[in-house]
Amino acid sequence: MGDRIYQSHGFRWESPLKLKKTVPVQGPSKQYFNEYLWKKIDKPKTSRVNPMAILNLCPANMNGERWLPVEGLEGSYLVSNLGRIKGLPRFMEGKMNAWTKGMIKRLIPDGKVDRPSSCLLVPLTKNGKKFQQSVARLVYHHFVDKIDLADRKIRIGYRNGRYYDLNWKNLVVQGK
Repeated sequence: MGDRIYQSHGFRWESPLKLKKTVPVQGPSKQYFNEYLWKKIDKPKTSRVNPMAILNLCPANMNGERWLPVEGLEGSYLVSNLGRIKGLPRFMEGKMNAWTKGMIKRLIPDGKVDRPSSCLLVPLTKNGKKFQQSVARLVYHHFVDKIDLADRKIRIGYRNGRYYDLNWKNLVVQGK
């Protein structure tokens, strides 16, 4: 009897029953640079290989990066001291029950055509409802000092004047 090969879900069986893990064919490398946001914030100087934190969508930790769970969102998201937000892998219930992959969230500038951007927002979901939250407020609340995230009178400023530098050391409260 000749050797037979069976494959299913990334595993390969050869007769007589030798189980081996198959190696997927390497496709094009995944792009972890957020080019859309880079253009929206007027193309600041950065490297595509090692971009600034807000443009880096790579799930691997950056140097000196620490993560904390976002309060009030049932362990669905993590916030980094460098201003990155990570969605955790989880089972989502709704119209289609689905498993979501954990990934770095893409940030959105708050500017409009008639108004320049002043902060970066992240789309989040709580109890099936979508909303946007200022990333600077999340970083300040989790890494600098607890503030009421719902209080819109509290404004977060940037020591160096760049609203896209979300490192916790760059954030200050402007009004309480």
